[in-house]
Amino acid sequence: GFDTLDSQTPIVPIIIGNESKALEMTRLSREAGIFIVPILLPAVPPNTTRIRATVTAGHTTQEIDRAISLFEDLARQLEIPFQKI
Repeated sequence: GFDTLDSQTPIVPIIIGNESKALEMTRLSREAGIFIVPILLPAVPPNTTRIRATVTAGHTTQEIDRAISLFEDLARQLEIPFQKI
């Protein structure tokens, strides 16, 4: 339910929009053991701040599910829009 710009690659952008929320989501994700990278201005246009997650063949389905679940929980906590699918 996150805006991923319809990414079809192992590098998955997740649009957050708000820079401070993207930075906080990055910090909290890293504390939980999930490594993501914030992508901020001027690398992206205004209001399209995002986090970048990289998925590899080395990730298990359980690890991916854990990351998605964490991202959903953090989005609720930080009031970042997404739709539960």
